Amino acid sequence: MYLRTAFISGMKKAKSVREAASEWYKARKSPRFDDQKFNNYKAQVTAQAKLGSYRVLKIGGPNERLQLEEKLIALFSHCKHYRPSKNWLGNHAYRREIRYSGLWNVEHVGSPNEFTQSDLPRLKQLVDETLRGE
Repeated sequence: MYLRTAFISGMKKAKSVREAASEWYKARKSPRFDDQKFNNYKAQVTAQAKLGSYRVLKIGGPNERLQLEEKLIALFSHCKHYRPSKNWLGNHAYRREIRYSGLWNVEHVGSPNEFTQSDLPRLKQLVDETLRGE
């Protein structure tokens, strides 16, 4: 329970999951910290991460990457057809944006600058170039 409280406390102060994890990690120095609980939680997160598959997309430059990132996050955050499972750890996040969007992210969540049909040709081009190794 202390770990969860430390993580939630970190999320209150943090702008990102990375910052919250850092705050949570600092809590390990506390005399109330339980290494066994931490190791169990770490094993669960690691197992879940190994179950997923990850895709990488080669994008020309940082400006295009940032624009594409914003548009896709906005699109996914507005999607009501697919929601995370009831067991998703983000359901316990302090930040409302994480709980309601289903994303481990708060930046660009709810942005009106969504990915649209007119963005599809460029995305297809990026995917094709990535698959060809260009």
